[in-house]
Amino acid sequence: MSVDDLKKQLTSKGLEAAGKKDELIDAVFNLRTRDEAASAKKAELKAYGIEKLRAILELNQIDAGKSKINDVVDLLLQHEEKVHENARLYEAKVVEVLAKQKEELDGKSAAELKEMCAAKGLKSGVGKDVHVERLLEEAKLSGLADVEKVLAMQARTARKEELAAMDTAALLQLADDMEIDTLVKEVMVERVLAHESEVGPIVVASGPPTKKSRKA
Repeated sequence: MSVDDLKKQLTSKGLEAAGKKDELIDAVFNLRTRDEAASAKKAELKAYGIEKLRAILELNQIDAGKSKINDVVDLLLQHEEKVHENARLYEAKVVEVLAKQKEELDGKSAAELKEMCAAKGLKSGVGKDVHVERLLEEAKLSGLADVEKVLAMQARTARKEELAAMDTAALLQLADDMEIDTLVKEVMVERVLAHESEVGPIVVASGPPTKKSRKA
């Protein structure tokens, strides 16, 4: 194939066509390999039959409706790719958290690291780098729960900021869609107490209520 033919193969799939001919050949070869694997995967899924495929989608809370088998296969492959992408993103975040932990450990002295190893029941080695390596390895194996807590906290913080940026009407609509009661008694009690601690308690006078002037 000519260089132009190789580039056309890549651009037709929305891929970048740059580099020397050997690099283009490798890119086209990898592309064809992926396409062949995808075709084989589709054939394998079709062999399951549409009822079994719909049952798999239902287990994953995906409504296939009355779609034909080709559409059902595409739905399942899209879901599978989404799961793989989420796994890749999770792994990247784990690597990021562990990198921060390594940075923190590098800032400690050899004596502190040795104490940390002893506290976790790890065999102490010789040198600071060995201690850091063993602590990180322990974090990967048994300390993954701590990593997941950090990731969950980061996700919660990001979601909180996203919700705080919404206007009140949209936030109320979201709560209504989720059937969440926004008039929670405990929250109202806390708000009243906070207001009273700031401006003092409201004195309820006898007789008909009078309109109070609004304070800035």
